[in-house]
Amino acid sequence: RWPCGQLTAKGIEMMRRKGEALRGRYASFLADIDPIRDVHVQSTNIRRTIRSAQSLLVGMFPAYFLNVDAENQLSTNTALASDSQNFLANIPAMQTRKRAGEFVIHADDSNSLAPQHSYELYKDLGKMLADELRQHAPSGFAKASQRISQVIGAESSKLVAWTGLREVLVCRQAHGLAFPDGLDQKLFAQICDYDAWLWHHLYGKREFCRSSFRAGVQRIYSYLNDVRENRSGHKFSLFSAHDNSLVAFVNALQLQVPAVIPPYGAMLVFEVFRHRVTGEFFLKASFEGAEVTFAGHEHSALCPFAVFQQAAQSFLSYDADAKAAL
Repeated sequence: RWPCGQLTAKGIEMMRRKGEALRGRYASFLADIDPIRDVHVQSTNIRRTIRSAQSLLVGMFPAYFLNVDAENQLSTNTALASDSQNFLANIPAMQTRKRAGEFVIHADDSNSLAPQHSYELYKDLGKMLADELRQHAPSGFAKASQRISQVIGAESSKLVAWTGLREVLVCRQAHGLAFPDGLDQKLFAQICDYDAWLWHHLYGKREFCRSSFRAGVQRIYSYLNDVRENRSGHKFSLFSAHDNSLVAFVNALQLQVPAVIPPYGAMLVFEVFRHRVTGEFFLKASFEGAEVTFAGHEHSALCPFAVFQQAAQSFLSYDADAKAAL
């Protein structure tokens, strides 16, 4: 049952380091803000995404945390919204803190930042995308499928659950555990590539993406639009979600991002700028530190805010447009 995994000590340390990297990247910007007042944090109401957000905050704002290490000993002054307190009941209470103030992680019970479909769907991606595979299958897909089915003991290559297999292997790789006999690094890379191909083709289907992730796009679009309209009192915002959230989001907005499944802790960043003279707003997107562009504005990652608005509104109104054309 999704979500299956929990955040490990290694994951906590990875996110802490990512927080440190963000602190360095935005040092001058963060120096001029009050973290407690100006930083906004949202998460899907899942234990590991909440813990991921916590760990990132530890790295970004260490002065507000105490006794944090990678062995899951997380003593913080983080106050969670009431709807998620039960997820973190095992975290020891903080007796003292270095600086006054409490971060609040707003956990979303509706999990709108996650695609709204069953995890079981991933078991049948090959069947769902059978037509696409027949017409546009990646090079070597059929041969690799046969080999993989033999290694894992599947009766047919059509029964390979690519996503489940990839997730298990990624976890084993991350923790230094051996792969099954006959499965080498080359085959592992093919499994990751093929599963990524399936995911991006799935969420690249406009109707499917909209039916499963409209609420997620609406959430981010509304939030950034509030920033533009000066309706948000925040200056730095973090949204903790899932790998399929990112894949669905970049496909929904047609961001020119490589067709990969994001690794744990991957970040899609939007920076919002305001022209000092004209007051016009601009936006720049980056994925894992590399600038990315919107379809139709490939010449520059820095684009008028209207480019982002148009991409989001086009996706959000897709169903209405499709019905009007009938």
